[in-house]
Amino acid sequence: MSKKYPIGLEILIIDNEKIPAEILKKGLEKCGHQVCVANDFYQACNLLKSDHKFHLVITDVCMQSLPMTEIVGSIAGLVEAYQADAKIFLLSGTFKEQMQIHKDLFDLSAYIRKGTHEDNLQEILSKIETLFPTK
Repeated sequence: MSKKYPIGLEILIIDNEKIPAEILKKGLEKCGHQVCVANDFYQACNLLKSDHKFHLVITDVCMQSLPMTEIVGSIAGLVEAYQADAKIFLLSGTFKEQMQIHKDLFDLSAYIRKGTHEDNLQEILSKIETLFPTK
């Protein structure tokens, strides 16, 4: 029996690496989600403050020479203020211990280690299934 993932979620991907962000976007769109991509921290802040409501925010934590704590804390604060019901997934190719600490510190939904694009998509879909179960 194949897995039944929820569809139709509004998802924001924040990643300054354009190619991985676009690959992830296309994979999530193929699964029935609406996806926006912010390729820098400041664009992400503007999108989070907008009237657009997201179910899920997937953010890389290493970008634009900003400290990880500043990125994670700012994104978490904006989500809490403007996107109260959204879940946050942290995405990084490094810093496993620091990622877990930040996930716990800011009470975030998941930490996903960057790997192959297919691995990332499957891990994200699995976590989406857990957080947004289908009926």
